[in-house]
Amino acid sequence: MTTKRKLPSLVYITVIAPICGVAVAGEKHAMVMPAATAPASSWRLSAGPMMRQVQGADFKVGSAASSSVFPTPYGQGYYNLPSSVGDDAAYANRQYDDGYVNTDAGTVNDGNTSYWGYDSAGQYNASNNTLTMSVSAAGQLAGSARDISQSTLQTGAVGVSGSDENEFGFRIELDRLTDHGNGWSTGPVIGFSIFKGSSSINGVSAFSGNIHVEDYGVGVTDTYQLDPSLVGSLDPNDVHQNDGSVTGPLIPNQPSNRVPDPNQPFDRELDRDEDVVSYDVSLYSPVDLELEFYVITLDLGYRAERTWGDWFVNGSAGGALNIVPWDASHSERALQSFDNGAISSYSSASFDNDDLEFLFGLYAQAGLGYSFTDTISLSGFARYDWSQSFDGDVGPSSFDQDISGWSVGLLLAKEF
Repeated sequence: MTTKRKLPSLVYITVIAPICGVAVAGEKHAMVMPAATAPASSWRLSAGPMMRQVQGADFKVGSAASSSVFPTPYGQGYYNLPSSVGDDAAYANRQYDDGYVNTDAGTVNDGNTSYWGYDSAGQYNASNNTLTMSVSAAGQLAGSARDISQSTLQTGAVGVSGSDENEFGFRIELDRLTDHGNGWSTGPVIGFSIFKGSSSINGVSAFSGNIHVEDYGVGVTDTYQLDPSLVGSLDPNDVHQNDGSVTGPLIPNQPSNRVPDPNQPFDRELDRDEDVVSYDVSLYSPVDLELEFYVITLDLGYRAERTWGDWFVNGSAGGALNIVPWDASHSERALQSFDNGAISSYSSASFDNDDLEFLFGLYAQAGLGYSFTDTISLSGFARYDWSQSFDGDVGPSSFDQDISGWSVGLLLAKEF
């Protein structure tokens, strides 16, 4: 009976008390509770070079040659009477191939002049009492005219894409990964990268034309109606010359009739001389467009990494903000070629524009690396960025640039 009553106490002393760390007679025990272990985390800073694929911009090439900025050198043509004969509606000194009618001191009073002369008796018509004087369209005093006919003239924006380029840049990453055991770790990652991109096209013309030009001289014939009471009797077989130094027969300073009539539409086929200089001119304006920009990317994402010994692979994805300052230029020359001969430049124009864009995007990235020590590693990465594009105008041209693309690079990392 005594043995049975002491059995619970024996069990307590020999089994339960040691487990619970309770002191019993003759022994010293301490109660120890298992400690909770937090997963290990560490920071890692990485930096290194990268290469970014840059798509060529989509350009719409316009031309200043199709606007008032860049007129053609031939305008709409012209028709000018000889300047030496003056305005038939005003008093003037008039010089002809076969005579002259100038003003004298009394012209302003009565419109007549004694300062006149002619070279040939045939210029005087005694029956009509008229005197004619002329300037030949082929002479040195002739006026000038130009006829323009545009056989073709093409203007309008031309769509051209620049070529894709690979540009070098720099990237920095900071991640904090938490070890979950079995080689797995995850955590947030922030990044910064920068690269310079560019796109350009050269020699694209959005303006072309073929112009037929005809240059020729313009003559004139003036008829003077004489007043017998002023001019007296002229010898139809003689000529008259007076330099204005002496008083002589008077005639009107203004002609009574002029052919061609400056107040009527000209008959260019009849009024021009036969010595026509004609030629064809080809016009075009090659344009050089250049776009330069920086892409500064700030990204925030989440990363998962798997380690096998010294090797590791990781993947990350997240959102990005792209800050893009850009500068664009449009340079254009207007060229002409006469009868498919030598090419010359007759004008030029240039335009510049710049702006700052903020573009949102997403990214996905994969990496493979090797740890040299517990804290130093080297990895390579491949990444694709999806981003909004940006566009702009420069002079008569415009562009649209997509900055989405692949990146590859190397990162040297320090863990702490």
